[in-house]
Amino acid sequence: MTDLENKLEGTSAAPVRSRLTWMVGAVAVVAVIGLVVAVVGYFSLSSRLDAATKARDALEGDIAVLDADLMTAKTELSDLAAAPAATTPANPLDVTAAASNMLPQFTANGQPDPAIGRVVPDIAGEDYHTGEPVTIASDRPTMIMIFAHWCPYCQGELPFVQQLVDEGVFEDNGVALVAIGTFEDPSRGSPFEDLVADLTFPIIRDDDSRAQRLGHGGVPAWVVVDADGVVLGRLSGAIGEDGLRSLIERVGASATG
Repeated sequence: MTDLENKLEGTSAAPVRSRLTWMVGAVAVVAVIGLVVAVVGYFSLSSRLDAATKARDALEGDIAVLDADLMTAKTELSDLAAAPAATTPANPLDVTAAASNMLPQFTANGQPDPAIGRVVPDIAGEDYHTGEPVTIASDRPTMIMIFAHWCPYCQGELPFVQQLVDEGVFEDNGVALVAIGTFEDPSRGSPFEDLVADLTFPIIRDDDSRAQRLGHGGVPAWVVVDADGVVLGRLSGAIGEDGLRSLIERVGASATG
């Protein structure tokens, strides 16, 4: 090969090698970028998966708590139906003394409620809507509902109560109804006035003293008394439309049985 041919060969090979080097470098850069993107995407996906897992676990925990509350309410309903008829103390002075005291604090621990058989403390007040006096009925059993305007379970339960009032379920079973709105806190939203605006049953706007006298520190809650004001049972937590309907029927039956 002549010197001229060697020069021509070297000249043509140099650009080829340069292009190959550039291409290899570009491929390497692209590969590195792809690897970085993949790593970042992995950690991002892992983080989202971890957050979703925690959210699922939290939701399962909430569901478990609600299931436990529902089972407790159902058990208390059964206990209320099976409880022997309460009697009024023979001595009127004993009744007066008992009525002046607070009921024992309610605890849903599966044990008999110590308030059963005791005379309910005075809860008399004025109806929020009409200003008329409201107290426990003296001719039939009374169901007392305790609620708070900011409580989501109360907000869900009150429409069921109104529905059963509209259907005449309380009246047909000979059961009176009194509601006590308590534990007011404007900072927690859902104003009291808005919540009760469309309700037609008697509501006492409480200063918290009545709820405390009835031994309930949580809402929603129920206290059931007979025509003599003797406690038949207490419930805590939302029990839904069917639970309320069943409770009303059992309370009515206890008065006639």
